[in-house]
Amino acid sequence: MKLSDKYKYLYHYTTYLGLEGILNSNILWATHYQHLNDSEELLHAKKIIVDLIFPKIKGIIEARLDASTISQESLKKLNILLDIFSGVEPFAKNQAEQFVGLMYANVLSEEQEQPTVGPFIFSFCAESKDAFTDKNGLLSQWRGYGGDGGYCIEFLTEDIENLFREELGQCFYPVRIFDEVAYGQNLIKMPCSFQNDLEVLEEKIPDFIDNLNNPQKAYEAISKAADEFVSVISRSKHYGFREENEVRMVFFSGTESFKINGEHNPLEKNKRTKKIFVRNVDDGAVPYIKLFDNENPLPIKRIIVGPHRDKLLRKKSLEMMLNSSGIKVDYSDIPFLGF
Repeated sequence: MKLSDKYKYLYHYTTYLGLEGILNSNILWATHYQHLNDSEELLHAKKIIVDLIFPKIKGIIEARLDASTISQESLKKLNILLDIFSGVEPFAKNQAEQFVGLMYANVLSEEQEQPTVGPFIFSFCAESKDAFTDKNGLLSQWRGYGGDGGYCIEFLTEDIENLFREELGQCFYPVRIFDEVAYGQNLIKMPCSFQNDLEVLEEKIPDFIDNLNNPQKAYEAISKAADEFVSVISRSKHYGFREENEVRMVFFSGTESFKINGEHNPLEKNKRTKKIFVRNVDDGAVPYIKLFDNENPLPIKRIIVGPHRDKLLRKKSLEMMLNSSGIKVDYSDIPFLGF
């Protein structure tokens, strides 16, 4: 299922300066994950994955204790490890944590020689019956993303999907994701695509366990699960953020040396690598990349002026600024006066 089959519109909240920049440049900025407003960004999934794969690893270890499945020498080594960790369960938990720790080290390393520089993320709020049956929007978002009232930009989802495909056709991203975010620890209610990625991770565990004594092969087993792992950790957030109903675009920006290494499809060869920019904010420099950097207007359908004492004046000013662009301007009826 495409996102546009589920959500007709996607919404992005921003300040006036953010809105002005988007309207003037026809560009969206994807921010480096370490500079987003979630202190657990990309880390929240760690416990989810450990808890998920622990039973799988435990079952594999218990099966190995059957002398008919492995050599006597391997059985002897396994028993030594079990003695060190005081049993199957503690050893399995250690191996689950080690697997997840190595995966994080593999895909999020910030060392210069690494092939990627981490994910850059651009977020939307998905259409919600509670929030967008009218023009009000989410009060939590007005507070969080526009302390002075803020603005909400409405995009047609299908148009954004088309732009996303064009971006991938022109630029080199070793990993790229455009999908829903999953909230909390409850796997039952998570998006199907998220659960599918978790299942693929489970399938890769035996290769890792079989090569515990061979670091190179263990690393190769981890690398084979990298795409699914990235998809899970970049789309998992604390339950407290659930009201956002977030859909996000995630781009791992690959370096030129990584592309030249030929580890990906040859069709990537002629694609350009993305330049990383830095913008200055109060608490330091924030890395970002520019998305859809062409001359075509972004598919903005409507702009909602956030709650504010002067929201009517802001609406009128924005209408004059947009003039004959065809973009509709509304204002939120929520009686919140801003800060």
